[in-house]
Amino acid sequence: MRLRHKIIYGLLRRPAELFLRLRFGYTHAPAPGLKPPYLVLANHTTNYDPVMVGCALKGHMYFVASEHVYRAGLVSRLLKWAMAPIARVKGATDASAAMKILKTLRSGASVCLFAEGERSWNGLTGKLHPSTARLARAAGVPVVTCRLSGGYLTSPRWSDSLRRGRIRGETVSVYLPESVRAMTDAGFSAAIERDLCVDAFADQRAKPVTYTGAALAERLETAIYMCPECGGVGTLVSAGDAFGCACGFSVRFGALGFFEGERVPFDTVAEWDAWQETTIRGRAVPTEGEIYSDGGVRLLRVDADHRQTEIARGVMGISRERLRVGGYDAPLGSITNMAMHGRETVVFSTAAGSFEIKPERGANMRKYLTIFEILRERREASAEKG
Repeated sequence: MRLRHKIIYGLLRRPAELFLRLRFGYTHAPAPGLKPPYLVLANHTTNYDPVMVGCALKGHMYFVASEHVYRAGLVSRLLKWAMAPIARVKGATDASAAMKILKTLRSGASVCLFAEGERSWNGLTGKLHPSTARLARAAGVPVVTCRLSGGYLTSPRWSDSLRRGRIRGETVSVYLPESVRAMTDAGFSAAIERDLCVDAFADQRAKPVTYTGAALAERLETAIYMCPECGGVGTLVSAGDAFGCACGFSVRFGALGFFEGERVPFDTVAEWDAWQETTIRGRAVPTEGEIYSDGGVRLLRVDADHRQTEIARGVMGISRERLRVGGYDAPLGSITNMAMHGRETVVFSTAAGSFEIKPERGANMRKYLTIFEILRERREASAEKG
């Protein structure tokens, strides 16, 4: 642990807390007094979550961040100098990040890890990353769970705009090393998931909060890709508070976070999202041709030193067996992992390295992840039968 990091962290904490309170209505419950090192596990809803966790818990800590934060030029260099975040490569099995976390903890410094690995798309806490419980048990330090509520409707992952409402941070549990060792990976995972579980819309129904801002629905099409009336995929568009389809279907996204209008099949983003995934899973996958395609896409290779090299551009398509971007073509079976960062960037890894797919603004890339997971599950099920 560098003294510089600890000093900068301490100097920024109070101004950061004031900013969060004034801008977002952020408050936090009193935190337990803990002696470092400890591992903090938190849910993930906004880009400001590291600052919120840092304000909610006393003492300096390092944060695990997506590798792409190291690719923002001068900002990345300043961030590395001041905070030294631990980089984790999305869409890859990143054993090096796990080793850095353990090394940092063993040096006497605390670490914060966002357990889902990515921000929520639909207001519900996502699945725990499979390796999180194993990592926490191997660390041999106290594990602190920190839950953030209200962040999703303040800054939806799919939106450009920030809203003013209310966010609350709280420490849920402190697991001492001996209690962690007594639990199985599955049991500890279940405990973490209970601690971090947030349903933004259930919270709104119980205690409504108005989240005010401009253009409340804009860019929702990066999260929701299927029309409930005509069944079209990629036909939805947003403007201001309105969200609709070329077929004539339209709703509004209200300041309470619920859909409004004359024909509203779903009250919330979470309900709509669950329906579209279920519908996609229920559809037959074409045996020939591409299932989805989008034009104006670039494919970049990401090197170990965070440099990017464009290797293809053009139309992206996914079929039952292959992924292609321009002249690049890869069997789906060769892709070990696929994920997203931000609203539109797809990341994946193969034996050849790590890659990013960058589409034109407004393209919905979530549909590719959904179909990739469906096809992988079916391949694995077929292999087990065979």
